Amino acid sequence: MKSKRSRHKQAHTSTTRRPINKPSTRPAMSTRQPGDTNPTHPGPIFVKDADGGINPFDAKNGYATEAELQKLIADHPELLRGDQMDPEDPRRWLLVGREVGIPGGLGQSDRWSIDHVFIDHDAVPTLIQVKRSSDTRIRREVVGQVIEYAANAKRHWPANRLEQLARESHADILDQTVLKLCGSKEAATDFWARADANLRSGNVRLIFVADRIPDELCGVAPVKSDSSGLGISSTELEG
Repeated sequence: MKSKRSRHKQAHTSTTRRPINKPSTRPAMSTRQPGDTNPTHPGPIFVKDADGGINPFDAKNGYATEAELQKLIADHPELLRGDQMDPEDPRRWLLVGREVGIPGGLGQSDRWSIDHVFIDHDAVPTLIQVKRSSDTRIRREVVGQVIEYAANAKRHWPANRLEQLARESHADILDQTVLKLCGSKEAATDFWARADANLRSGNVRLIFVADRIPDELCGVAPVKSDSSGLGISSTELEG
């Protein structure tokens, strides 16, 4: 059992990535016994309060606002379980920007915005949309919405847009941050060129984040999820 101060709500995450058919079901925090792989009855998640006590995190009521979920992901990208997406080479993340505008046509002003844009150490852009489970759009509608965002970003973001956004977010420390993310100077040298190439070719990862993932969304982008916290479903667009 692990614990953390209550100001950082803890989240159970579960991800899946094509072509993996059986994603890992390991929780971020639980009292599940070793060897228990049944995701239907996970143990509770606990958070530490200001007085040093621990209390079960009640996820049944979800999160108060989408902004709370968005901040949680921005502040703690480790919740995007990179080890479940690629166990042999767990994904590492760089936040490119929040509420990033996407135009509806070439040279047009922004028509939509995506909640988060991350990029992993292989320079694969990752678009994240956050919804509360109480939002009816979290069902099939959100899938089409995010695919439309990705398609328009691919077509209408200008060259070097990802690097520009990242420099606005990270200022003078971006180069050092990318070097640390990549792990070598060679990989960091052409990082943004590879990011642009991935975007133009449609090699973009989409992640949907919610306090609970409804069955309708699981049927479109399969995910192991439950009611104990944050459910994450991810899929990857190629070509």
